[in-house]
Amino acid sequence: MKLNVWTTIGRRKMTARAVPTQMGVPLQSLAGIRVLPALLIFLAHALQYRVFRDDNLHLATTQIFNKVGYESVSFFIVLSGFIITWVASRQRVNGEFIARRFLKIVPSHVILWGICLVVLGWPGLLPAIANLVLVHGWVPNDSYFFSLNVPAWTLCVEVLFYGTFPLVLPWITRRSTKLLWILGTALATVVILLPWVLSIFPDGRTLSEPAFLTGADQVDVSQWKFWLVYLFPPIRLIECVIGAIVCTIFMRRSWPTVSPYLVAILTVLAIVYATLWAPFLVALTSLTLVPIVLIVAGIANAEWRLGRSHAWLSPVATLAPFTFSFYLVQWPIITVWTKYVRPADGYELWGALGALCMLFVVATSMAYSLHRLIERPVVHIARGFLGRRRARNRNPQTRST
Repeated sequence: MKLNVWTTIGRRKMTARAVPTQMGVPLQSLAGIRVLPALLIFLAHALQYRVFRDDNLHLATTQIFNKVGYESVSFFIVLSGFIITWVASRQRVNGEFIARRFLKIVPSHVILWGICLVVLGWPGLLPAIANLVLVHGWVPNDSYFFSLNVPAWTLCVEVLFYGTFPLVLPWITRRSTKLLWILGTALATVVILLPWVLSIFPDGRTLSEPAFLTGADQVDVSQWKFWLVYLFPPIRLIECVIGAIVCTIFMRRSWPTVSPYLVAILTVLAIVYATLWAPFLVALTSLTLVPIVLIVAGIANAEWRLGRSHAWLSPVATLAPFTFSFYLVQWPIITVWTKYVRPADGYELWGALGALCMLFVVATSMAYSLHRLIERPVVHIARGFLGRRRARNRNPQTRST
């Protein structure tokens, strides 16, 4: 039986206004805003190695963009939960829906997995297999979760979210708005307090990844604590669920309008504190979770309910369709450049800026090619196949012809 989870909302006797007919219409502003965190993650990965020759500039850019990069990943995860819930409001959440989600990520991941084997080297049989089947994020060892294409660990979270979404969403839609506020607050509290609670426990083996040896505040990061806070899929799934809860509350017209100036102030304060004073584990996700939720909901609210389009996002929105490809390809490109092109002592200012621009152009070109040659054809073929299968199921007589 195919289930449209939004039909279950009626069981709570919600009015038609609570679930407006415009829901599910693409939110162009949210699509465009994805480009900005993708760019910040790219800069965080590039700048963790010595790009600037000047020591002070190198240390400053590393500390700032490393923290902003971690927080940008949180933005993607919360946004993923929000968007898939928004899209599901006009589609049946069944096997076909989930299959389309998987087909958007798996082919590109497999291609990049093969490329990374060639250009980055063999990580070992078990880490390679775990990375291929997207379970490496479940292993608390950096030889696994940082194997091959490092950003692919987030796909472990996506796979878990897609797999549980048909169960999570109906449960959320059956809950009252008041209960969703309580649940969302409780889940956010878990994310915020987890790194503080972990500080009570003794540290274990520290991370050996070079990225964690470039800043003095990162040398003594305990591997298992970092993994539990930042990479463990069930913990990051909480942020996806928060995004889904926020979207559900938003579509019921129960999300308050928050001043963008207040959101901007909270975001800047959180980033500044995370960069300058916060313990490393706390700076990963805790401090910016609330501002991220307010940003996502605020952008959606401005476009959908208030009718305001974010014109400033139009130029970058053209890159939105292949943001996912860009996210996957930038790591191997940066790694190859670091090993074979970048001088060991970095560049002078203009040379460094030119190198970063060159990397961005190469990564964007490769991402565009991957999107056009792999992602779009696979999705198109799958959509046709699933459509024909759906038609046969509706018309059983066609099976005998």
